[in-house]
Amino acid sequence: MIIINSMKIDPIYEEFGRGLRSARKAANLTQEALAERVGLSRTSITNIEKGRQHVSLHVLFSLANAVGVEPAELLPEKAAAYKLEMIDQELLKETRLGQEGKQWLQRIIKPKGR
Repeated sequence: MIIINSMKIDPIYEEFGRGLRSARKAANLTQEALAERVGLSRTSITNIEKGRQHVSLHVLFSLANAVGVEPAELLPEKAAAYKLEMIDQELLKETRLGQEGKQWLQRIIKPKGR
């Protein structure tokens, strides 16, 4: 689990958010348009796509329907999410940086879109 500004981000939700963003863009929808289709705010869609907001089952189905995919297509592969978390944990464990330095390192090594 990654902590950003005292906010915990679970890699599974981060992976889910990336998948949703990709499906939304493939459907040529803006965050605003998707939000309107599912009855959420644009800010909620942003937070979901960044992994900061957890999604309940009924919202998963609404989001999938709105972007034209099956709900299962939005779910991350367990192995991929676990691998990302383990890499982050191992890297941070091996450094002797303070918390601020570790956060800086995470920003530097994190691939774009991850």
